[in-house]
Amino acid sequence: MVAAGRGNARAFVRLAERHFPTLPVRSARAIETGWCCYVLDVHDEWILRFPRSREDARRLEPELMLLAELEPRLEVPVPHVERVVRGRDGSVRVVAYRKLKGRPLPRRNLGGERGRGWASELAVVLRTLARFPRALGRKAGVDWSERNDRRGRWLTLEPWVRDRVRPRLPADVRRCDEAYWDAYLGDRRTLGRAPSLNHGDLGPEHLLVNDRGISGILDWESACYEDPVAILAGLPTADGFAARVARDSVAEDRQEVERRLTFHRHASAAYTVVHGLDTHDAATVQAGLRRYARTLPG
Repeated sequence: MVAAGRGNARAFVRLAERHFPTLPVRSARAIETGWCCYVLDVHDEWILRFPRSREDARRLEPELMLLAELEPRLEVPVPHVERVVRGRDGSVRVVAYRKLKGRPLPRRNLGGERGRGWASELAVVLRTLARFPRALGRKAGVDWSERNDRRGRWLTLEPWVRDRVRPRLPADVRRCDEAYWDAYLGDRRTLGRAPSLNHGDLGPEHLLVNDRGISGILDWESACYEDPVAILAGLPTADGFAARVARDSVAEDRQEVERRLTFHRHASAAYTVVHGLDTHDAATVQAGLRRYARTLPG
């Protein structure tokens, strides 16, 4: 049986049984880490994704179109969607694809031959994303693909930081954080970079690896166009892994890359806080606040 977790597990199981009668859904394993979707792993062979809300269903539409364009272009596998179930209003209710096998990218012990190989392979992927045609991004509806403002999603995130994150920080940290954001977003260098396609949440949990290389990149629902350095923000820093990927994928001055990467690592921590608030998960909120304070420069 599927263990209950966030969301109504029984409702998801009933929906899966109705639309996938040949799959042994009742022996599936629930994956509780997804923010956008409730996920069932069926017999280690199929992945069923259920958007948690109407907004999450809307966010899946660009991902479905984008995956179809990425699959023949990328050097590593991405989910190959085999079936999409829609409701009467046309919104996505279930997405099904064959499970990509592998384990999440380790956060440590990345200095050996395997770690160097994963970094090299990932750098090739990021260079391919940087060349992804803008017209296809617009066609898929990827956010900010037509916006000239190079600050992208950070301008959208800033009100969340102001209203929901900073009030939970100590007064001295609040003041430093506000000054840091104002300085970064007001810097001409911040506005001077052409945006490129970004996975939007490229962390170890979405990078599958095995002894042969990268075996899959998952969960593209947050894909957007922005500063090409931002895609590096969620990568492990242990053993110079993120630095190695940056060196091989971003042809810019190292100090300038580090300046922007420092901001992206800090700003992305706000998403953890906001997600914890939205899901009433106090532990996630506190973990996000600690990371947010820790990544504030100075």
